Amino acid sequence: MNKLNYASYPASNKLVDAGIILETYVYWARDEKGWYLRIPDTYFREVLESIPAPSMAEILIELPTITSIHKIDGHYTGYKVEYVPSHLRSDNIQFATYNTNPIDALIDLLIWKRKEESKMGEIASEEKQ
Repeated sequence: MNKLNYASYPASNKLVDAGIILETYVYWARDEKGWYLRIPDTYFREVLESIPAPSMAEILIELPTITSIHKIDGHYTGYKVEYVPSHLRSDNIQFATYNTNPIDALIDLLIWKRKEESKMGEIASEEKQ
């Protein structure tokens, strides 16, 4: 299994800590030996704890449409994720992050997006009062 097809354990854990629980096919499971990627019905070890390990497709569904992913080679090999709101020109990037795993970079964007949506909801709620 290519682990770059799924979020790393730290990124998956960041999602859970941010209160974002996604329906996924693969998940990180913990047994007496530690954490491992688990596909349902392929392992028969007892699971003590588990958290979702989203794929690229499962994360992209949750993100805005104007998101770009660039592979960066050279001194830093990894992925840059950018988000540009539609009302801004392409040279005004609202959010950017780098990571060696493209899904982990997308997770940073998803967490940022949900926080921004939460702030906007709070502002709207205050304006109604």
